[in-house]
Amino acid sequence: MIPKDRKPSLLMDTFSFHSFLNSGFFYCWDLADQYDITVLVEQEYEASSALLKLRAAGKITRIEAMPSWNNRLALFGWLGQRLPRLVAELQPSVVLMNNWHSFHQKILSRLVRKLCPQTPIVVCLSVHHPVTDFETTGLHLIHARKKAWRKRWPWLPGPMSDQLHDIWGWWVGVRDFALLPMLFTGGPVHQTYCPWNGRVPDKNVGDLYDAIVCYSPVERQNYAMEAPDLDQIHLIRHPMSDTATRALFGTEEKGNRIVALPSSCLDYENGQSHEQQVDHLVTVWGNALEIIQKKSHQPEIWWKLHPSFVDDPVMLDVTRKLADRLPGFQSMTGKITAEQMIVQSSIVVGDVSSVLLWSMRLGQRLTISLDLFDMPGGDEMSYYPGIKVIRSWDELPDLDDAVLVDHGRQDTAYPTIGEFLSGFRREGPAA
Repeated sequence: MIPKDRKPSLLMDTFSFHSFLNSGFFYCWDLADQYDITVLVEQEYEASSALLKLRAAGKITRIEAMPSWNNRLALFGWLGQRLPRLVAELQPSVVLMNNWHSFHQKILSRLVRKLCPQTPIVVCLSVHHPVTDFETTGLHLIHARKKAWRKRWPWLPGPMSDQLHDIWGWWVGVRDFALLPMLFTGGPVHQTYCPWNGRVPDKNVGDLYDAIVCYSPVERQNYAMEAPDLDQIHLIRHPMSDTATRALFGTEEKGNRIVALPSSCLDYENGQSHEQQVDHLVTVWGNALEIIQKKSHQPEIWWKLHPSFVDDPVMLDVTRKLADRLPGFQSMTGKITAEQMIVQSSIVVGDVSSVLLWSMRLGQRLTISLDLFDMPGGDEMSYYPGIKVIRSWDELPDLDDAVLVDHGRQDTAYPTIGEFLSGFRREGPAA
């Protein structure tokens, strides 16, 4: 029984932390009046400015740091010993997770079902869910991983390197979902997604969650690609607010610059050589940014590579050549977050990326998605009002007609997360 003078407890799992900045920060800000919030975070992120600002504002009660994923033995020891004590101590009324695929999230779900069987577990969609085939989206990043893998042993033939990559991925699945859970947490957990080969093995999610919340009908429909029950997927209003955004970014203000955020434009399957890939991307990005810069009269271009491509030799060469070609070009990779860049910009340009949705919800910026790379699903952002998708070169000269919009975050057709949780109850204890 919760004392009358104490708010109910909410446990939020922030993995992975970049997605926490996308939405989790705003969940904490929005729910602080209803719940005492404990944030579960990977070590090294517990002193992040975002969490410290939430704590200083009284929006979170507690920060619990778990060992880094790079130290698997320490992490599983923590999951087997500290996490059960934490759940038993908190007796959370609600658990929020940004997904259910990682081994630690499955272990958390199992603990909550055992220790707090009436507690609902809600997956809060932190980024967009792909409109494109989930396997296509996953495989795109697999090629980036395999290319980086080949750099470790450049003397190995490519097919052999790829085979070693796949074997290692199989071993990681056995280690993280079977062997280490059996040794430390009481039993194996079921693997429902394999990031090493970019596929969803099955939809057997068991009793891992009670509800998924997302922000648009197309997201709800496409979650059915990996969630078996559409009735469990609910629409809410995205919790981003002006007050929370100002608290997160302080005095940083909109500036006269273009932010370019390449993400999914590199195609490893088109058979092109390194030089051909570089030339193609420099041509597309260079021409597009030149036109946008000329029409908008923005003196600066801030460029940031997606985390999956920061070491990719193609994208590094593209960055160097664009720096030589474009006036006011600055590479911001590793220097600043994409969200900070967006706050300080007036135009945001990308291909297919969740940060474009972040820009759309922030509002008062022209948000552009370039579908000029002949990539599967390159028009995915067209499902989101407030993002201008450029499908042909003829459309770029018409940017004068693009309207700055402030879309989505105040859509009163959907409940807030607080309203949703107040009316949501778990059907009953796990079988």
